[in-house]
Amino acid sequence: MEIVSGFAGTVVLTIGKIGHQLKYLYCYKDNIEQLQLIKDRLQNSVEVVKRKNEEVVVDVRNWLNDADVLLKIMKEFNGNNGQAKTGCSKWSCPNLWSRHQLSRKATKMMEAISKFLVGGKFEGISQPKDPQKLLALPMTEFKVYKSRESTFNQVVEALANPNVNMVGVYGLGSVGKSTLVDQVNKKVVEDQLFSVVVPVTVKQNQVLDKIQKKIAETLGFELGGENEILRARSLLARLKEEKSILVILDDLWEVLDLKKIGLPIGNDNKGCKVLLTSRNLDVLSTGMGCKSNFQLKVLSEGEPLELFKKMSELDDFDKNTELQPIATKIVELCGGLPISIVTVAGALRNKKELHHWKDALQRLRNNMGMEHVNASMRLSYDFLSPKLKLTFLLGAMIPNVSLNDLLKYGKGLAYSTDPTVWKVLELDYVRRLAS
Repeated sequence: MEIVSGFAGTVVLTIGKIGHQLKYLYCYKDNIEQLQLIKDRLQNSVEVVKRKNEEVVVDVRNWLNDADVLLKIMKEFNGNNGQAKTGCSKWSCPNLWSRHQLSRKATKMMEAISKFLVGGKFEGISQPKDPQKLLALPMTEFKVYKSRESTFNQVVEALANPNVNMVGVYGLGSVGKSTLVDQVNKKVVEDQLFSVVVPVTVKQNQVLDKIQKKIAETLGFELGGENEILRARSLLARLKEEKSILVILDDLWEVLDLKKIGLPIGNDNKGCKVLLTSRNLDVLSTGMGCKSNFQLKVLSEGEPLELFKKMSELDDFDKNTELQPIATKIVELCGGLPISIVTVAGALRNKKELHHWKDALQRLRNNMGMEHVNASMRLSYDFLSPKLKLTFLLGAMIPNVSLNDLLKYGKGLAYSTDPTVWKVLELDYVRRLAS
C-alpha cells in the first residue's frame, strides 16, 4: 500500500511539474506576438530615421538582426509543439513525455525572450552620420587637362596655406568651375587637409535658410528655429566643433554675407575655410573680400578637339578626312567650353553620315548670336526626336520636377496635336536660355 501510495505521489508530483511547465506553452504564442510587435515598431522607427538621412546605432541594428533569428527559432519550435499535441500511439491521451520535453525548452526560451525584450529598450535609435561618410560620393570621370593643372594645383596649395581662409575660382559660365572644385574636394579629402568638407551650390537666387540647412544636413544635424540669427548662431557653434572644415559655396552671382549664414571666418575661427566660385571676379574680390582668386580659362592647345573626339565615339575619326575639317570648325564654335563640346559631341555621337555634321555646323553658325553654351544646347535640342523635345521642354519649365511627374505630363501632352502647346513650350525654353 505504501508502495502504491509512493508511486501515486510521484506521478502526481511529476504531472504537477508538467502542468506547471505547460503553462509556458499557452503563453508562448503571446510572447511571439509581443516580440514581433516590438520588432515591427522598432523597424518602423528605423525607416523614419533613414528617411531623415540619419544613421541607425549599431546596437539597434544588431538587436533587429537577432530578433529575426530568434523569431525564426520560436516559430519552428511552435511547429514542433503542434506535433507534440498528437495522441500517444494507440490511446487518445496527450503525449506527456513530449510535452514535458517541449515545456522544458519553452521555459529556457521564455527566459531568453524576457532578457531579449529588456534588451530591446533603447534610449535612442539614431545618431548623426559621420560627415566624412557623406564625402565619398561617386564622381564622373574628369581629366585635369594640362592647361588647367596649374589652376588646380594653385587652389589646393592655397587651401593648404594656414594664412589663407578664403579661396576663389572665377571664369566664364560653363567653363568647368564646378567640376574643378569637385576634384579639389576629392583631393583635399584624400590628402586629409580637412576633417570635413561641405559642398553647397548657391545659384542665382540665393536663399539663406536653404544654404544654412544644406550645411547642417551635410554635418548630420537638424537646424531648428525660424529666426535667421538663431540658425546662424546654432550653425556657428556646430562648425566650431570641427578642427578643420572646408565649406564650398559654388556658383555665386552676388555678394553673400557669410556671418549671416553662420560661417566662422577669419580670426573668429582659423579652422574654417571657404572655397568660392563665381563668373564675376568682382563678386569674389571686392564683394566677398577674397584675396586668393584663380581664373579657370577655356581649354586650349588641342584639348577641345581631343575631348570632342572622345565624346563623339568615332573610332575612325583620324582616318575620316571628310569629317575632320568640319569637326574642327564645330569645335571652334564651341569656344573651348567643355560643356559645349560634350553637348555637341553627344548630339553627333555615332552619326557617320556627312550631312549630319554639315547640318550641325550650319545650325551652330545660325545661332552665333547666342552664347556658346546656349548654341550647343540648341543644337542638341534640335537633334532630339519630337517626344524627347517635349520631355526636355517640360523639364526646363518645371524646376526640380520628379521623373515620374515629368513622364506623366509628357504622356498627357504627347497626344496633343495643338501647335499652340509646342509654341508655348518653345517660347519658354528660349526665354530661359536668354535669361
